[in-house]
Amino acid sequence: PFEPDLYPGHPEFYKFLKKNLIRFCGSSKNLEIWSCISSARVELRYLRIPKVPQKQLANAVYWSHKKVAPYKDEGAIFDFEILGDVVEDGATKTTAISFTAPDKEIQRHKNLFAKSGFPLKGVTIVPFSFQNILRSHWLRTNVNTISCLYIGRDWSRIDIYAGENLVLSRGIKAGIKTMNEAMRGELIDSESNSGLEIVPEMIDSPELTPQKPQPDPLKFDPEKAQKIFFGLIHDISPKAEEQTKLLPEEEEIFRMILPALKRLVQQVERTFDHYTANFDNRRVEKIYISSTVRPHRRIVVYIGDELGLPRETFDPFVTDPGFLENVTIPSSEAERGSYAPAIGMALSSNSHTPNFLFTYKEKEKAARSRFANKVTLIAALVLLGLCVGIYGWQNHVIDLKIFEISRLKSKLDSYTVAVDQKLILNLVDKNKERDTEFREFSRKYLGMVVLTEISNLTPSNVRLNSIYV
Repeated sequence: PFEPDLYPGHPEFYKFLKKNLIRFCGSSKNLEIWSCISSARVELRYLRIPKVPQKQLANAVYWSHKKVAPYKDEGAIFDFEILGDVVEDGATKTTAISFTAPDKEIQRHKNLFAKSGFPLKGVTIVPFSFQNILRSHWLRTNVNTISCLYIGRDWSRIDIYAGENLVLSRGIKAGIKTMNEAMRGELIDSESNSGLEIVPEMIDSPELTPQKPQPDPLKFDPEKAQKIFFGLIHDISPKAEEQTKLLPEEEEIFRMILPALKRLVQQVERTFDHYTANFDNRRVEKIYISSTVRPHRRIVVYIGDELGLPRETFDPFVTDPGFLENVTIPSSEAERGSYAPAIGMALSSNSHTPNFLFTYKEKEKAARSRFANKVTLIAALVLLGLCVGIYGWQNHVIDLKIFEISRLKSKLDSYTVAVDQKLILNLVDKNKERDTEFREFSRKYLGMVVLTEISNLTPSNVRLNSIYV
């Protein structure tokens, strides 16, 4: 709970956030924290563009989005996600979901968490968190196309998922506030409320049984009526959720809010008709209903009956039991459904969740970086292979040298020449005598050698008469 007079825009809110994040995360350091902004601030479009090369894909999606939903580049973040290829009128087209979000709000979220000491990994919206639940197969459905109706306080949102992909999201200006205003308006206009009197004792009674008229009963209290039909999630017991028969007071309240509820259902029906007309005549096969408060079961039943679709509460605890070890599962269906956005956000990843902090531009940079790293890795592996080859060849040469040395040593060892000091001295004396003989021989024939050399160098037409030494 927020502290008194504390709200997200308060200058000291980051301290409150830091305190609770430390309490929740403990000493964990390797954290990926995601936050969400209001989906009402996000403009989302489903596009079909001609098949283009990968380098031109981002540009094609950008201009296709601007054509159907113009916006100013300044102050907005644009991103998209490719869903796949389809064949339309014999031509292959690429389907994409594109969206814009206010940069100022994204930066405010980013700075708030950074100031608290817990930088954000990503920022997205709740419809994409539900998409995470479907894509990760946390919640399995037996149909291909489902819808999620979120009933908010001031507005509602209808999301349609086809094949685990969000393809349509639309805000509806009708919600709990609209129904409350319809109820209050009828109370003001009507002066005959004698058939319906709700006193405090009736609200406090768990069975909500009618009380006998008191001498001075309180008139109908809209706040008490709101608690009956739109109470807090934690205020309801599982038994109350299973009740199908309405008490007289509940019937009267439902009659008052019915016109506003009908308008909400009509908007949902129009959204379904638009989807069927623009998405290859596909039809929504199931609807999930969620809310920040606990709408009365009669409202959920009415919406499902009017739309003619199977209805369920988005219960993220209906999953593989292996994921829920040591988890206390809430007993109330409404309370279990209230955890869906948080569990969906916890399943976020840049690989399958649109992230306003990691758009297609950052993805392209990361892809180029991965490509450069891959090229570097391949070059390093080639160089390493070359080095290993050279190393192996050198080892082979060394082995040959070692073998040759071993062979020569063996050959040398086979000689048995007896060598002693006397033999060596005799060899030295013999060498001296031979050297002396060579010197005497050279001195004896030096003149002859000189004359022979001079004769060879003198031309034939020159006669030598004498030579002086």
